[in-house]
Amino acid sequence: MDTTAEFKQKIRAGEISEAITLAMSEALELKISTRTDNQSSNNQEYSSDNCLQTNINMIEGRIENEVGQNLIENGSYDQVKEFHLALVKQGSYMILKNMESLQKMFAILNETLPYLPEESLNPSSALSENNSTLYLSEENP
Repeated sequence: MDTTAEFKQKIRAGEISEAITLAMSEALELKISTRTDNQSSNNQEYSSDNCLQTNINMIEGRIENEVGQNLIENGSYDQVKEFHLALVKQGSYMILKNMESLQKMFAILNETLPYLPEESLNPSSALSENNSTLYLSEENP
């Protein structure tokens, strides 16, 4: 299951805190790849020789760049470098904006939690209570 689906599942299950924790942990790292080969973007198997890749880790303050050998040998590096750097700049901006949004959501959650009924914080506890049992009968009321 990808992170977006897992996040949505946690929200639907009422696991708000876990969903925000997941989002925050995933929002701090970004991988940007620019490829010059003809393979589909959905295909995870590609030659790193035709790829310019940047990994940004905001927690560790680390930026790693990888330049494929074919890009250097055939002169493609100069052609894709500016495009890739623009994507990296845009990606860094997106990370910061996403973190700001998550911080706002977290602040709202912290302000709201004390006012929520306990059942809404732990949906499974509401199902185990005796007063939530539904009785079906074939008799008409």
